[in-house]
Amino acid sequence: MSISSRLFLNLFLIFIRFILNLLALSVDDNELSEVFEHMAYVEIAKDGIPRYYFSGCIITENMVLVSAEFDYYRSDEARDSDQYVIVGTQNYDQRANTTEIIDIKRLITYSTPSFEERDYKVELPADVSPELSLIVLKSDITMRLRNVSVMPLPQFPFATDYEECVVVGWGNVQKDVSTPAEHSINFIASKAYPNVNVGSFDCSLLLQQKLALKLARISKSDSDNSLCHRRADSQHYRFCIEFPEEKSKICEVGQGSPVVCDGEMIGLVTENRDCEAEQQQIDVRMRICDNIYYYLDWIYSNIEDPLSPMRSSSNVLKSVMLIILKTYLCIPLLANPLKRAKGPTFRQN
Repeated sequence: MSISSRLFLNLFLIFIRFILNLLALSVDDNELSEVFEHMAYVEIAKDGIPRYYFSGCIITENMVLVSAEFDYYRSDEARDSDQYVIVGTQNYDQRANTTEIIDIKRLITYSTPSFEERDYKVELPADVSPELSLIVLKSDITMRLRNVSVMPLPQFPFATDYEECVVVGWGNVQKDVSTPAEHSINFIASKAYPNVNVGSFDCSLLLQQKLALKLARISKSDSDNSLCHRRADSQHYRFCIEFPEEKSKICEVGQGSPVVCDGEMIGLVTENRDCEAEQQQIDVRMRICDNIYYYLDWIYSNIEDPLSPMRSSSNVLKSVMLIILKTYLCIPLLANPLKRAKGPTFRQN
């Protein structure tokens, strides 16, 4: 076998191997797995037993964005508890080879940033109460090819023509009746809920009616019209998301769950619901979110060296495969000139 033929065969085998790896990834991973690469489990534990659970989003090597609810639960007696994040796994109960558990160093609560030299300064109005916090980790997250990457932040203000919006929650939840109530929830795996509706809603109406929903039975048709009214002049400091089909799934989306539209996190769920009480009265389909765009100045003011969003593992593999394919297609073109250069061969009798 000639050198060119052997090289051609080796490259062809490499190409086949990459195809098989890609197929394995497609089978093993959820079709929305790219979203989970940016997620973190945030926990508060006492005596080695997790007591409080939160969702978080990786925004740098050592910072995670969470709902301000985390600050409430970590105060008082919980302040001396173990506080840490878990990254690199979608399934809470199953650790991958990229899973890391990192202790929390401190929490940064919202304060008005000062950027006097910035032309594109974005501020929250005085009457808007921020519901976000930043977790600083004691050590850096190891950014690997698979399972871990930085959450892309929005580059533009709120829009209403997104092609695809996904909200990520804790997913399937099971209760273990053999353990005390405060330890009875076992989270199986994070889950992405696609096709959520993102609209310009007056969310203040939703906040005002939370108590009324618990006290009065409201029909589905009435609730859909009263919970969130569209308004054209909304500045979108807060917005609502709506679950059009599986209404009960909204209870699996807690505070800190990110809303990702067209590959960027545009919001964070900041309003929690007593789903068990409310679902006896009404099918609640709305959740209130804070618009991340109006927190960018505050986020960047607390980041010394912000990381650009890493390309997801699937996109990296596709790029590598494209390079291999191009090389594979070029081999015959390179081999033909070599044959012509040798000239014709004649067999002598």
